Amino acid sequence: MLQDRVASYERVGGASASPRDNEITAFAVVNRMLGEAAGEESGGRRRLKALGKNHELWSLLVKDLACGGNALPDSLKRQLVSLGMWSMGYSLKAMGAPLAVEPLIAVNRNIAEGLRAQAVAPAAAPPPAGTAPRSLNTSF
Repeated sequence: MLQDRVASYERVGGASASPRDNEITAFAVVNRMLGEAAGEESGGRRRLKALGKNHELWSLLVKDLACGGNALPDSLKRQLVSLGMWSMGYSLKAMGAPLAVEPLIAVNRNIAEGLRAQAVAPAAAPPPAGTAPRSLNTSF
């Protein structure tokens, strides 16, 4: 299961891995699987497994986005849920039809690149002395 791979990565990577790092890793694992299965015909074992993992990844993300504790802006959550629904639907269709997996790889790569860019963005300057700090939420 994808959750098992992420949990395994967390154990090996240590406690310093952030949730964002884990998400980037999950997209990388799924994209590697999709890339390895790209040339396989419909119904092929590796292809079905890769598409299933992609579906599972997006299902977990959509569930997280629906949680009340997710602090992303509502408009971004709606966009990501829409993208997740498309990805899950395309994954299911591609399990039984000769659809290319490259669109899924591209979407996953773009999301991972966005997460990476967020992770390396310069930190906001501290508030001036005597003012209350602003709360910044950068978690996915």
